Amino acid sequence: VNRDFVGASPKTLAETAGARVPNGCELLYAETDGDHPYVQEEQMMPMVPIISVPDFETGVQQAKDAEHGYRHSAIIHSTNVSNMTHMGREMDTTIFVKNGPCVAGLGLGERVTSVTRSPPRRAKESPLRKPSPGCAAA
Repeated sequence: VNRDFVGASPKTLAETAGARVPNGCELLYAETDGDHPYVQEEQMMPMVPIISVPDFETGVQQAKDAEHGYRHSAIIHSTNVSNMTHMGREMDTTIFVKNGPCVAGLGLGERVTSVTRSPPRRAKESPLRKPSPGCAAA
């Protein structure tokens, strides 16, 4: 992973890869294999690698391999409670988030979290912001 890309914008990353993304794109995602550096190394940039697997168990094993035994954190989104329980036990991490934002594992609550220095406002004064679109790197 090129350290010059740490903190780079999605537009910069896409252009470097020879792709174009619309203005305002806040996140890139691309399919890759489990051995790719974007899966195996913490990248600290707006790029999410997606790995296609044949079944749930293979996905759990790939996630466990990519976690490298650090036992720090893992996250899952699923409607299958048995799958969530199975992955939580297999990963055996300090932080395991099910169907929520990964920052929930930091104790920031189950509601939409905003990291800000401003005082909180009443809900009727600050409607929830729509999620930003992800952009496939093509």
